[in-house]
Amino acid sequence: MVLRGRLRGRVGRRRDYFEKRLRFQTWAFFLWIGHVLRFALSKHAQQEIERRRIPLALLEAALEKPDQVVPERGLANAYQSKCDFGGKIFLLRVIVDDSVDPAVVVTAYRTTKIEKYWGKP
Repeated sequence: MVLRGRLRGRVGRRRDYFEKRLRFQTWAFFLWIGHVLRFALSKHAQQEIERRRIPLALLEAALEKPDQVVPERGLANAYQSKCDFGGKIFLLRVIVDDSVDPAVVVTAYRTTKIEKYWGKP
């Protein structure tokens, strides 16, 4: 979809606003893998993980050893792992901004649409 005229300018400004807001947002807490600080969890990510009832152990496992890392929009990557939630296989997707140190977890969710998101090697 090609954006033209005034709409294009609004979308660009809105994206810039959210990118700046994400950069200066206060972090909820940090994830330590081993003895190394690897990931910061944004407030939004913490709220969504709690709301979606994603166990922190599965989140840490997906970040430490993902089955696959797929590029997402902008500078973000999706760390993906297939997980068992109550006897059903789901794809756990953790969206991470790798351009900063420590990397920032933007959000995380699980989905049954494995074929849609699973990248082809």
